[in-house]
Amino acid sequence: RDDNLPLDAEYPVGTTNITWTVTDDNGNEAQPVIQTVTVTDDQAPVIAAVEAINTTADADTCGAMIEIVPPAAT
Repeated sequence: RDDNLPLDAEYPVGTTNITWTVTDDNGNEAQPVIQTVTVTDDQAPVIAAVEAINTTADADTCGAMIEIVPPAAT
């Protein structure tokens, strides 16, 4: 592999090339063959469900200070 990882290691998103070579018992070398492995990520992320926030205005104001926690995404 052109990323120097073992063949059974996870392949990253993108293109990885594997160069295959072989030499026979008499020292004759075959022409190298390049194998391309392309991994694409077509899975859209998923945002966890959120709930509506209903609150009352803070005392003596026309609004409310609230803490919004962003939903998890996977």
